[in-house]
Amino acid sequence: MDPQLRVLCAVLSVLFTTVAFVPYVVDLWQKKGDENFYLKVLDRINPRLSDWAVRKYSIPRVRTGDDIRPAIAGWFSWGLSDGAIFAAQLVSAWLLHDFGNVSWQFTLYVGGAMLVITLSMRKGIVLARMTGDRFTVRAAFLDWDHRKDTPCVTLVVLAVAAWWYMGNPNYNIYLTIASTIVGTWAVARNLYRKPRAESLVAWALFLVGGLFGVAAVKDWDVWNVTGLWPNILFVFVQGTIVGLAARRFLPRFKFAKSNRD
Repeated sequence: MDPQLRVLCAVLSVLFTTVAFVPYVVDLWQKKGDENFYLKVLDRINPRLSDWAVRKYSIPRVRTGDDIRPAIAGWFSWGLSDGAIFAAQLVSAWLLHDFGNVSWQFTLYVGGAMLVITLSMRKGIVLARMTGDRFTVRAAFLDWDHRKDTPCVTLVVLAVAAWWYMGNPNYNIYLTIASTIVGTWAVARNLYRKPRAESLVAWALFLVGGLFGVAAVKDWDVWNVTGLWPNILFVFVQGTIVGLAARRFLPRFKFAKSNRD
């Protein structure tokens, strides 16, 4: 592939991934009964635009859909491994006084994961307060499954610890693959039962960004573990989550609009 085209694909990958966090933030910040955020934005631009959107697409003025409640264990697994790799790169760059090889896109991955986790916990606390629950801190982890989520995160913590102990930077590929699989299991398990627990729009944008990321791979002539496996795995994960979230349109889920069923 032409180098300039490959750079363009890399830029588009980061761009789509960044934009994908916008609907995530909106869905996590809002709850049922709130005024539709997107209609409020159109109102600020021109009230006629929001009126047109309501008439054209029958968009309700008040949020009536499900409250997005991501699996915190999955996002924590991804953010922890990416954060460990990014921290190792920064330490190495600091010691060598050379920051040219630092993968700065990790700031997006780690920061995005922490943002989703923080807003998810905030939403749990807000919903708990609305119902008069005193244990608001515990409510932040209301959807946490100690039998399944705790072992998942523990495995990632042990993998990070083993990677740091061995001190081999080449093992970061195995850490990435392991944490991706573990985190995906935590998210997919929850999403299989509750197809509305994740933002479909956000994950569709993540998938587009992942596809551009695959196109930006430098060497397609050699099937090497460091160049292609992570990118292919990310796209597979993103496609899987999009497929699971899209099941909300199936007849058996059409009227099951509560994430707490």
